[in-house]
Order: sequence, then C-alpha cells, then structure tokens
Amino acid sequence: MQRVGALFLVLALAAPAVADASENFQFQNARVQRVASGWGGEAIYVLLDNPVQSTCAVHRDSVVMEKGHPGYKENLAILLAAVATKAPVELWYDRAACYNGQARLVSIGLR
Repeated sequence: MQRVGALFLVLALAAPAVADASENFQFQNARVQRVASGWGGEAIYVLLDNPVQSTCAVHRDSVVMEKGHPGYKENLAILLAAVATKAPVELWYDRAACYNGQARLVSIGLR
C-alpha cells in the first residue's frame, strides 16, 4: 500500500511539469526550404517558408533539432524526404525553448 501511495505522489508532482511543457508546444504547417548542420555537428537547422510563433527573437523562420533529440534519426529522415519531394510538413515545436535563437523542433510529419 505504501508503494501505491508513493507512486501516486510521484505522478501528482510530475503532472504539472508535463502540463507546463506541453502548453508551449505549437503546431504549424510549412514547407522546408533548407536543412543544414551546425559547424560542430551539434544540431540540424531547418529553414521554413513561413515564420514560427516563438519567443526566440533571432531566427523566426526556422527551427532547430539538437543531436541529442530522442527522435533525431527519424526526424532527419522526414526532413530530408520533405526537401527532396518539396512536400509540406506538419511541425510541432516548443515556442519557449530556444537554442541558438531558434525554437526547438519537437516532432515532424510529412504530408
């Protein structure tokens, strides 16, 4: 019974943090204009055909995916397919989490 109580407490404390993070997620349809790597291979930079709604003030026409992203390989494959086919994509990005002046990419889908 103590384990159930402890588990409930952990879940109750973690829930607000998860809810706060998802409130910053933004969805957008776009076309990928360009995909580039950073000079140090630290990230993939994605130039879009329209601006993102982000608090990142430097580059509003792009998003970034850091190399440590859990879906890095899958998202990169989708990005390259989008460039090759010129197909539109569906982006999810974190409008409040910035990296080098760009919003962080969360997920991408090929349309």
